Amino acid sequence: MKSLGLFKNFRFILFLSSFLIFLWLIIIGVVSIDPDFGWHLKFGEIIQSTQSIPKLDPFSYTMPSYNFINHEWLTDLLIALFYPIGKELLLSAAFALITIFALVIQAKNVSKKWFIVLFILGLFAMNPIFGIRPQLISFLFFSVILTVLLNDAIYKKIFYFLPLLFLLWANLHGGFVMGIVFFGIGVILKMIKEKGFYVKDAIVFIFCIVFTLINPYGINLWKEIIISATDTNLRWSIAEWFPTFLFFNFPLIILWVISFVLFIKYFKKLDLILKILYLMLFLWGLSSNRNIPFFILISIIIISKGFDFLYADLGKYKFGRQRFLKLYFAIGTVFIFLTVLSAIFSFINLRLYQKVDPYPTNAVAFLKENSSSGQLFSTYNWGGFLIWKLPEKKVFVDGRMPSWKMKSPPKGQSENAFLEWNKIQDSKISVKTVIKKYKIDTFLLPLTREKNEKLAKINNFALSLLRIKQSGPKEFIRQIEDLGMKEVYKDSTVVIYR
Repeated sequence: MKSLGLFKNFRFILFLSSFLIFLWLIIIGVVSIDPDFGWHLKFGEIIQSTQSIPKLDPFSYTMPSYNFINHEWLTDLLIALFYPIGKELLLSAAFALITIFALVIQAKNVSKKWFIVLFILGLFAMNPIFGIRPQLISFLFFSVILTVLLNDAIYKKIFYFLPLLFLLWANLHGGFVMGIVFFGIGVILKMIKEKGFYVKDAIVFIFCIVFTLINPYGINLWKEIIISATDTNLRWSIAEWFPTFLFFNFPLIILWVISFVLFIKYFKKLDLILKILYLMLFLWGLSSNRNIPFFILISIIIISKGFDFLYADLGKYKFGRQRFLKLYFAIGTVFIFLTVLSAIFSFINLRLYQKVDPYPTNAVAFLKENSSSGQLFSTYNWGGFLIWKLPEKKVFVDGRMPSWKMKSPPKGQSENAFLEWNKIQDSKISVKTVIKKYKIDTFLLPLTREKNEKLAKINNFALSLLRIKQSGPKEFIRQIEDLGMKEVYKDSTVVIYR
């Protein structure tokens, strides 16, 4: 350990690596604007200008009577307040700091010997899902809860302040429900481990639940989140809900493999709470791409604990520990180098795939100059962007709406706009019927890019193995053209029919 002398400047190394990754995350956040960013910004602006929270959907013409419960309303307001100051750059920097801080918190649970490498791997594993996204706030709060459960000293210091944390969390992002579930399990496991029932702990946990009800929607906030979390359609219709194994994430694979091997090897030595939480988050992480951040946190802790045990075992052998440290830093350096390369190539591929702009910026400028009295139909992924850049037109569907359902909608509105949108794309509902129902006169649609046909075929084949149905755009376009609609605009990525 002393011979290497690498930990005398632990804080400096941590600061330097954090700063470099911070810059990288800012670039990712600015270049790859999240599809939902637009509606978050606009909803925050509505709260800011009206001094009230809309109770009905303000953005769609398909479900304007839906009781929209926005579990991110406070985050949206903050986004709207800070956006004029520094635009996407400032917001990207803020969310980068949130992401970095969420991992830095785990330094309390991780040995300094291993933290730097694990910290860097963890942050780069976050790369594919980073952005200006409220979900990252739950990543930070969950990191706090995990630290409280796994560190007795911190548990005693801030345990009684946790209801206030959940009060804030419940108004910033719906991930607080997951926090409540895991915190409750952790409290129960602590009682089992220590063979006693602690009334104060139980009361604090109950207060944590009660404090989440202090929000603009009351108990309905819980209902809405549970509906979304249990909606099986999301698992096979939205990319971020797909199982994690459908995506290649090199640093995440490293964390999966090493943590699982060490978990099995030192199962008996690991703390009961840590074991149960790891198994739960392991399965939780595998189930959906959006759950990756929570697994990253627990994997870092498991790997650190496992290395501690391994390092202690190697003390039986002459020079065993020194050789292990050298091997660890050599392999860690290679892993980090490959991770950085992977991130860079992913970024380059993203820009090549997107060409110039992943959103119909020029097409929106055309629509502003050539307005129409009818409704605009477009794709799900552009809904948030259109709410942002073309606020004078409402959208058919956007990222808020996959789980929205109305049993008896008013005439001219949809029971489930997302399901209806999928059926339209698959030609299960005729374009003529949709035009008549919603008075649509303009279609803004993405063009299929020839250079990506091979990639599309591979993607469709992989999804077909899982019996995930994809849209049939050719038949959809044919119906539009058969109805006499004309192509009025076209560029390298977008076409507009009117």
